Amino acid sequence: SYEDILADDPELRHNFCATCYKTFGIYDDAADQMATEAEEYADSHNSTIEEAIVEVLCTRVAYIAGVALLFIILPISAPSLAAIAMFYAVGNWNSYLDCLLYTNSGDLQVLQIYLRNLIDSAGAMDSIASISGKETSQLSAETVKMTTIAVSIIPILIIYPFLQRFYTKGITVGAVKG
Repeated sequence: SYEDILADDPELRHNFCATCYKTFGIYDDAADQMATEAEEYADSHNSTIEEAIVEVLCTRVAYIAGVALLFIILPISAPSLAAIAMFYAVGNWNSYLDCLLYTNSGDLQVLQIYLRNLIDSAGAMDSIASISGKETSQLSAETVKMTTIAVSIIPILIIYPFLQRFYTKGITVGAVKG
C-alpha cells in the first residue's frame, strides 16, 4: 500500500505532506514546516500520515481563527458588547426579587437587600420612638431612606461615565447610514 511506501521513504513522505499542504494553498517554507510537524505527530501518536496532516492543519486553522477573533472581531464589536453589558448591568442592578427568593444566607445578600433591611430597622426604631414618646435615634427613617438611595446609586454613577462612549457608539453602530 502507499502507506508502506511512504513509511519506507522519508523524503517521499515529506514530499507527500508538502503536496497535501500546497493543495490547501500553503506554499514553500510553511508547507515544509507543517510537513515536518505532521511527520513528528504521526510518529509520536502512532497515527497515519493523513490523520497527522488533518490534525496539524486544524491546529493551524484554529490558531488563525483565534488570532482573528482576538485582533479583528473583538475590537470591532467592543462598542456593541459594551452597550449590551451596560444594559445587562443596569437591568440587573436592582435584582431585589431574585436575591430575596433564592438566598437564605445574610452573607449572600446583594446591596439592595441589605439597604432594605436597614430601612426596615430604621422604620421600626421610629415606630418604637413614636409609641414610647422618647427620642431613640438621631437619624429619622427618612434620613436613612435618602442615604440608602445615594449609596445604591453611587456605583452606577462612577462606572457610567467611563462606559458612556461605548454605550452611544454601540447603540448607533448599526443605525448610522453612510
